[in-house]
Order: sequence, then structure tokens, then C-alpha cells
Amino acid sequence: MAAVPENTPPRTANGSTRTGMTHDSPKVSRKTGAGPMKAGLLWLLLGAERRTIATRLSSDELLELAEGGRAYKAASSRDKAKALHTVRRVLANEREHSWPAALSAGLFVLAAALFVAHAVLRPEQPFLYLLSLFGPLLIGCISPLMLYLLPAYRRVGLFSPSGFLYAPPAFVALLWLLFLINTSSDIPIARLPFFELSILSLGALLAPLLEEIFFRELLPGSVGRSPHFAGHLGSAVLFAVLHLPVDGWQFVYYLMAAATLSLLRILSGNLLWPIAVHSAANIASLWIMR
Repeated sequence: MAAVPENTPPRTANGSTRTGMTHDSPKVSRKTGAGPMKAGLLWLLLGAERRTIATRLSSDELLELAEGGRAYKAASSRDKAKALHTVRRVLANEREHSWPAALSAGLFVLAAALFVAHAVLRPEQPFLYLLSLFGPLLIGCISPLMLYLLPAYRRVGLFSPSGFLYAPPAFVALLWLLFLINTSSDIPIARLPFFELSILSLGALLAPLLEEIFFRELLPGSVGRSPHFAGHLGSAVLFAVLHLPVDGWQFVYYLMAAATLSLLRILSGNLLWPIAVHSAANIASLWIMR
């Protein structure tokens, strides 16, 4: 009779293996919802690609995907069919979705119309002033296209509403930092006409979609393993530099703002709240200073 290895789990009467849970093993007691189950099914369908993708995920994310896979296997035939239908749509979305491109095109048309209207109403404005005014709006026009850079398996969980409790303190911190930044801005926000403030506000509302996808997901995710602290640090420095600070203090404020959003991204585990907090703080800071 062959010897049984020490690490082989004991077998039950029907021949299946049975493992016990030690006191330090992660306990799964929460109910798995439809969203995690669909993510788990997608994880199962990835097959050999899981090995490569797993190196980019945290242990908690891997545990949730495993839970979702088990929930799918234990679900009813009807729930399995619904989950499979949704996952098939997710896998096809990378080719079928055209609304981000259509939205981006519409925003460019709107930006062009606003630029022409502004040129008629205030033709005396210098180029640098126009760049500061319309720059965020141009970034906002490109923002929807960034969704194409997120693979389907990441989009499943990146925009979930989990981690809301971290959003309010992040909003307060970011609002304070933006107030400090705006007081030294090239644009005198407190004296802006309503039309120009509306243009700036539209850009401030839309631009965070691009900035958060790039600076809080794509760039940090390319460095090391989750939670990508080194990637977030480098991303924060680049974020501050690309915002063209006028002095050392403004650079520090931008750096702290980026760090706040990176921390929110790590703690919440998604991009929904960094985008929402960034947009809300942008709008609030502009209109409070008016």
C-alpha cells in the first residue's frame, strides 16, 4: 500500500477530501451577492490566465473571487443562467460598447461650441488664460475613452459602491487642499464671470474620470503587487508635476491631494469613490470660493 503524504487532507466516506479550518484561517461567513458571484464566474472562465492576473491582485481580492466561484457552483440553475448571461455580456462589452466614444465625441462638440461662444464674448483673453480655463474641459472630453483601457475582468469590481465610509473624510481633506491650491491659481476664481466659471466647473466635473483611471489604477497597477504602494507614490509625484504648480507649496498641496485619493483607492478597493470625491471636491471648491 502506498504511503499517504502528511499534507494530504483526510477523505470522507464517499472518497472526497475534507479540510479543517484552523484558528488563523480566513473565515467566510458573509453572504455572497450576485455581483461577487458573477465576478467569481468570470474568474473561473479565465482559465490559465488566472495565474498571470493573480500576481496583480491582493489576497483579499483573490479570496473574494474564490468565494464568488464557490457561490456560482452552489447556485440554482436559474441563478447560474443569469450569471452566465451577464458574464457573456461583460466579455463581449470590450468590442460592443460604443457609448464612451459617442460621449467623448459629444463632449468635444460641446467644448468647441463653448470655445467659440467664449471667443465672441471675451476675445481679449490671452492664450495661457484660455488654456487654464479650457484645459480641464479638454481632459474631460477624453475621459470616457479611458474606460476602454480597463479590461473587462477589472471593470466588474472597480466601480462597485463598497467602501463608502472612507469617502466623507477624503472629501473634507481634498476640499481643504483644493482651497489652498485655488488661492494661488492663475485664474482669479472669485472674480470669474458665471459663464467662465461654468466652463471651468464642467471640466472639473469630467476630468477626474481620466485622472483617477490613469493615476489611481493604470499607473500604480503597473508597479509591483497590490496595493501597489510604490506605484501610487510615483503616480502622486507625476500627478503633482503635470498640474504645473506655480511654487513649492502648491506642489506639496497637489502631492497631498494625490496621496489622499490614492489612499481612498486602496481602502475602498474601487475607483467609484475616488472619482466621485475628486469631482465633488472640485465643484465645491470652485463655487465656495466664488
